[in-house]
Amino acid sequence: MEYPRNEIHDVIRTLTQGTPEEQGETIRRYFTPDAAFEHPFCRITSFAQRDPYLGDIESRWLLYMIYRWYRFLSPKILLDINSSPKNNLYYIRRQEDLYPVREFMKFPLPFSGPFVDALRSMVTMACIVSASACLLATSAFEVVQRFAREKWASVLEAPVTTDRKAFELTGGALQSANPNDPIDNYQGMSELGIPRANAAATPMSPYGTTKDRWNERHSHQTVMQQHCEFFDRDKDGVIWPSDVFIGFWRLGYHLVWCLLATYLISGFLSYGTQSSLLPDPFFRIYVSRIHKDKHGSSSGTYDPEGRFVPQHFEDIFAKYAQEADQEGLTWNDVMRQLKGQRVAADPFGWIASFFEWFATYLLLWPEDGVMKKDDIRRIFDGSIFYEIAERRESKAQRAKEMRRAAKKSQDLKSK
Repeated sequence: MEYPRNEIHDVIRTLTQGTPEEQGETIRRYFTPDAAFEHPFCRITSFAQRDPYLGDIESRWLLYMIYRWYRFLSPKILLDINSSPKNNLYYIRRQEDLYPVREFMKFPLPFSGPFVDALRSMVTMACIVSASACLLATSAFEVVQRFAREKWASVLEAPVTTDRKAFELTGGALQSANPNDPIDNYQGMSELGIPRANAAATPMSPYGTTKDRWNERHSHQTVMQQHCEFFDRDKDGVIWPSDVFIGFWRLGYHLVWCLLATYLISGFLSYGTQSSLLPDPFFRIYVSRIHKDKHGSSSGTYDPEGRFVPQHFEDIFAKYAQEADQEGLTWNDVMRQLKGQRVAADPFGWIASFFEWFATYLLLWPEDGVMKKDDIRRIFDGSIFYEIAERRESKAQRAKEMRRAAKKSQDLKSK
């Protein structure tokens, strides 16, 4: 080690808590090829030689197998390493003497040394055999799992299943959520099919939108309710037709589009959110029952309760995105998605889906023609609406001030 004081923490933590690859890399980096190992229950003598047929034979490999078996026996290890320097010096705070078993057994049984060595060697072999079995079982499981995914996810006789492959999260969970987190208790992103009630969570954004603490401030709402909140100007849970018009106007849509959106959204979505059989004469939309307006022929990202389904969101890009990294959608991709998600005898769903995606493309209007995945995700939870409206209003305010300054300057020149 070049800097033992700084590196020893990571070495110990990786050996006891790391993945097999991290353990192997740490042992190769910090242990000599002929490293020995002494433990009360097992031991490794020092040896390292090169065989013309077997290659390098090192005691370091046996050490790796012991740590692998130890990690398997203790999958969850909580370890904390603390050091307390004083005046840039380190002092011994506690000392513990550990007698090797071989030496300890000499007190009651003076001639037990060879027996203890043989027993510890047997335990070492047991660790090696057990670790090898675990590695073989893990490799076999991965092969079976990969075969099952290929077998079940697509059928050669049905080309659409190979053309539109479902999204698959490789490498396991990317990040685990804090179980005490108030926004939504879920264990990482390995279960993409589980709907998230109040967070538009994806593998790249496992906590949903964290900017300006959006996920915490809206933890009491479903993701679909968050999508509509921007249009509820007074936050009373009721969206009037005037709220729809003003919301689209603040987002920068043309007057004709604002009028069309007000007519379609208020006219067709109001009745679904009513608590009675009678329609609302004012065409108001109630946010608390907005989940009743879910329509067919959609991506399925919202479930019937207004929750966010990460698997269906990722499927949009895995199935229809033509970009190499599948991190965005062009308008051609959107049209393929609309066609691919279309269900029979659902004209309302066809029109609604087209209207939603067309409005999304107009709102984002990417310069390179590709709508970014995270921007689309933030459309679903509505967090991007506030950002776009604020950006446009700030720009309009600056332009107004510039015109005022120019007019003032012109008036001064005329005088």
